[in-house]
Amino acid sequence: MSAFARQRSFWSITGWAGVFGLVMGAVGIAWLGLVEKLPQELWGQPTDHDFAGGTWWWIPLATGFGLLVGLMRRWLTTARQPDLFAEISDAHVDHKVVAPSVAVSAMSLMGGASLGPEGGLGLLGGGLGDWIAKRKKADPETRKAHTLTGMAGAFGGLFTAPLLGPLMIAEIARPGSDRPVERLIPTVVASTLGFAVLYPVIGHTFLDLYDVPGYDLEVWHMFAAVGIGAVGAVVAVVTGIAIKVAARVTGPASSHPVALATAGGLFIGLMAYLLPLTLFSGSGELEVIVDQGPALGAGLLIAVIVAKMATFAASLSTGYIGGTIFPMLFLGGTLGMAIHVIIPGIPVGLAVPAAMAAVPGAAVAIPFSLIAIVAFAVTVDAANVAPIGIAVLTSYLLVIGTGLAGQEHSSA
Repeated sequence: MSAFARQRSFWSITGWAGVFGLVMGAVGIAWLGLVEKLPQELWGQPTDHDFAGGTWWWIPLATGFGLLVGLMRRWLTTARQPDLFAEISDAHVDHKVVAPSVAVSAMSLMGGASLGPEGGLGLLGGGLGDWIAKRKKADPETRKAHTLTGMAGAFGGLFTAPLLGPLMIAEIARPGSDRPVERLIPTVVASTLGFAVLYPVIGHTFLDLYDVPGYDLEVWHMFAAVGIGAVGAVVAVVTGIAIKVAARVTGPASSHPVALATAGGLFIGLMAYLLPLTLFSGSGELEVIVDQGPALGAGLLIAVIVAKMATFAASLSTGYIGGTIFPMLFLGGTLGMAIHVIIPGIPVGLAVPAAMAAVPGAAVAIPFSLIAIVAFAVTVDAANVAPIGIAVLTSYLLVIGTGLAGQEHSSA
């Protein structure tokens, strides 16, 4: 069982995993500063989150960023939208497409796109592992291990919780299913060292990012979680349909990337002016939803959900590049708050984390990762994790069981 610990190949992979973790921790600091801190300074913090609460100059600003994204897509022809779930599953990232894709992703996120930072950072980690493996002329098994540990190092910094990245990778790729411990250890090493580099600089973790009131778990809450999961499945399916429709509408203009991305920027800017909470990945905006949700009202929350679906779909279909996990978490969290506002008897501490996990849970089969991510991000007592799991499983089984599962919204 433990013979792998005496194999030179294992220690080589683990050693390189440590290097990837240290490198990606530093890269994560730079990346998050570029695509999260800098845009906040550039765009400013809205004081009014109500309808038409944005700033008028956001419209030309977003349009200008759209123009830049379009020009980059014309010049950097190998840039592409990452599908991290497929890349983790295949344990392969082509390092040749990483630089142009990450450059466009940085411009996209600075431009207010409804996409997350995980897409570009995952590409950087996986691409680093792939590049090192090819330089070493490593065998296929080692190449896969380097790709996954590079991603783990990236996610250790991104989630600022060392075990979330390895858990997600293990659920998607099941690396070395015949030798799970041997393959899991290097990803944990990479993720932990990435966290160790980034945490002292960032100064906070993913833990308790969203502070929701606690509640005493009762039996009926389990049944409520089933309902929340069902509604989350509907929102996920509608989001997938919106992405498909947007792709079909913009398809004829795909040969004109500059005009297409500029139009996308104009749309993002208009929506940001009308509903400021639709800007960016949704990570910071969800804090506003959690803190002020009841005061915002059900009507505004539902409008934000619909608008976020639209900007999410527009971002993906007009040439912007980024991750899809964070926007889906935002959709779920906002949905949960809307459910609480409409039915106050459902505790906010139940509705928000359950829906937050259920919406992305309908798209990808990573229930344990989503439960862990949400439990880390939201203040949840140990006993109250059960409704989150029920909601995730309900949403996923409904979508899969009805044949409504679509690949268009399963990329991260």
